[in-house]
Amino acid sequence: MEKQVVDGLREVFQSGRSRPLQYRKQQLRALHRLITERQADIEQALKQDLNKNTYNTSLFELISIENDIKLAESDMADWAAPQPVKKNLNSALDDVYIKPEPLGVVLIIGTWNYPWAMILQPLVGAIAAGSRIFVTNYSQHKKLCSAVLLPQCKAFTNRRKCWAGLDFIYWE
Repeated sequence: MEKQVVDGLREVFQSGRSRPLQYRKQQLRALHRLITERQADIEQALKQDLNKNTYNTSLFELISIENDIKLAESDMADWAAPQPVKKNLNSALDDVYIKPEPLGVVLIIGTWNYPWAMILQPLVGAIAAGSRIFVTNYSQHKKLCSAVLLPQCKAFTNRRKCWAGLDFIYWE
């Protein structure tokens, strides 16, 4: 089954849908909206699953993710811009630069002790890079955290899932 999912994500990536910067920014805004709108649910789930208080949840799980999203949104154009390269005799008459390009599918494996931060922080970078993402969390402590993460899931195609309006991700 994993091979089918990864092949599906690669197929969607090859379509080029995640390449435009505006699309990536839209996906980051949707992720930020999910975090802000569901903050109380997130705090409650972490309290019940891991006995974390709301102060620790905000401080260690959510604030840094929100800051990462804001940073990625503001600097993404610079990160994706072609970078000039020093010319040599062979390339003196050429335009020489390195152009960052999305590379494909990313696997994010969640942890049990900081389920939101350890999943969503790499997720921000993967979205900003224009990748497709497969997220998995093998923890036995994920009952409510996963229930909060996936409340708005809808069928995407076959066994792929869409998460809270973000259409780049498969969650298992």
